[in-house]
Amino acid sequence: MKKTLALLTTTIIFLSFLTACNMDNSEPTKMTIRGVLHATKDGAVVDDIFLTDFTEVDTYAEKTVEVTGMVEKVEGGPLMNEAGEYSQGFEGTRNVMTEVELIEIVGE
Repeated sequence: MKKTLALLTTTIIFLSFLTACNMDNSEPTKMTIRGVLHATKDGAVVDDIFLTDFTEVDTYAEKTVEVTGMVEKVEGGPLMNEAGEYSQGFEGTRNVMTEVELIEIVGE
């Protein structure tokens, strides 16, 4: 049992490392992600990856899905302008899936 747990932990760490290495560049990369889809103001999010231009949010909201598409890192801008006014958005970088090729419900 301990060997199985150690192997599973090692595999998860290795896959996380590969994903992180793969997302270090700004080139779009085809990926499949799995997680619960949550609605946002500008689309949806699955496992910390934002799905932009995704119109079927109501069909898949709060369900476990597998989504395949092109993922890339996107830079956000400052949330406050020179006049001190705040705008909606994000600072820093985030992973965005811009082209959803396939989405399937894999659990409720």
